Amino acid sequence: METLLWVLVPLLILTLLFFWLQSVRKKNATQMAAAITPERAREASAALTAKQHQEVYKQIAMGQLIPAAQAYHNATKASYKDSIIAVQALSKYPQEFRLEDQLGDFEESYEVPSDLSGLEGLPSNPLDPERRRHDGDSAPEDGSKA
Repeated sequence: METLLWVLVPLLILTLLFFWLQSVRKKNATQMAAAITPERAREASAALTAKQHQEVYKQIAMGQLIPAAQAYHNATKASYKDSIIAVQALSKYPQEFRLEDQLGDFEESYEVPSDLSGLEGLPSNPLDPERRRHDGDSAPEDGSKA
């Protein structure tokens, strides 16, 4: 009986440890998935210089996410977890390198006109599916197939 306890107790402990690790792994996976967003990719890209951006994307293109995270960490001094999240966001939502002064205050200065009444006379989009339904199956004027 005593020998049986020496076998069963460690097996019970290992089983409980296995299930606990599985639950922690699932929790971390959901947190990582929630943290990988397009906004996070934009922030990560904005934190890099042109050379750093190129180096990180070179590693991502080769499928080496850990060296890419190390390059991001070295460039930004962010924590390792934040670096991994940033690199995964950059991998999922690729960003072009843009200087902040090139962007300017585009988002603030761009305004959508409130009065769109003068747009009725403009030609409609020839690729619009609604227009194609109304025009029928007529062939294009240039003789090419649609």
